[in-house]
Amino acid sequence: MWSGLTPNPKDFEIAAGFEVYQEGECDVIIALGGGSVIDAAKGVAVLAANGGNILDYEGVDQATKPIPPLVMVPTTSGTGADVSQFCIVTDTTRGTKITIIGRALVPDVTVIDPRLLTTMPEWLNAATGLDALTHGIEAFVSLAHNPLTDHHALRAVGLVTENLVHTIQDPMEMEARSVMAQASLEAGLAFTNAILGAAHAMSHQVGGMLDLPHGVINGILLPHVIRFNSTTDAAPFVAIAAALSLPEQRGTRRKQRWQWPTGSNDSRARSACRRGWGVGCSRGRSEQARQLRVARRLHVHQSQGSDAGADGGVVPRCLVNKRCVVNRCGR
Repeated sequence: MWSGLTPNPKDFEIAAGFEVYQEGECDVIIALGGGSVIDAAKGVAVLAANGGNILDYEGVDQATKPIPPLVMVPTTSGTGADVSQFCIVTDTTRGTKITIIGRALVPDVTVIDPRLLTTMPEWLNAATGLDALTHGIEAFVSLAHNPLTDHHALRAVGLVTENLVHTIQDPMEMEARSVMAQASLEAGLAFTNAILGAAHAMSHQVGGMLDLPHGVINGILLPHVIRFNSTTDAAPFVAIAAALSLPEQRGTRRKQRWQWPTGSNDSRARSACRRGWGVGCSRGRSEQARQLRVARRLHVHQSQGSDAGADGGVVPRCLVNKRCVVNRCGR
């Protein structure tokens, strides 16, 4: 057993863990802990198969040899490291964090037990929850998004928003803990495929320089990144606001009238509701109708322009280009 680790795993700590792995003649790595422990386990696995210095593997698919089996048992709800293809290590010489990326880093087995989440102190519970929230939002607005990641990302955002405070107010309530574990999982599935954004890019650098909690830094940076990005393309952020029933979604309404093109069956909006687009979206007819109305409103983006349809109707440019899913105008 090795526990010589600090938050934000350092390059020399990974090397020390690898020595323990070698001395014990191990062949499987089991990580019990939060994101730092899981990232450290991935780093040890990379060295176990490929040797050298962990910093040599910065980038994409630099570790080419198969790594030992990884079994993850997360004790926090937010990092998503237990289902991701990323390994984050602090380069202590440069004072920054490096990212190691590879499909081989996705753990073989993840055991999620909500009871373990009760071992977190309150501040860490809040910090990792903010990390999950950031994962969901950044994955949803990422240029590498797709309908599957959209579903997981929006679900994660809603689950965190509805349950994180409950886990702080009543730490032993297992229902809220279970939902936060699910939120972390879904956010992890989203960002490992859609990738992240500016909040994480800056957070890794600040964390490497100041050795501060990753989730706390994300929570500080996220509002500023949202404001900056939304000045260029507000549509995906409006979708998040709509999914959470926030009043900010009303800011996109225009006085300009708009109609669906003749022959349209609103399949994008309906399929979005069937996939669970939006928090609490059910298969009931009334809720589906509500989601459809929201989706229609989100299509009114005067700044994106429109084209005349063959029947003389107004067709949003996003439908002409066939590049959006419900609300992704111009993306």
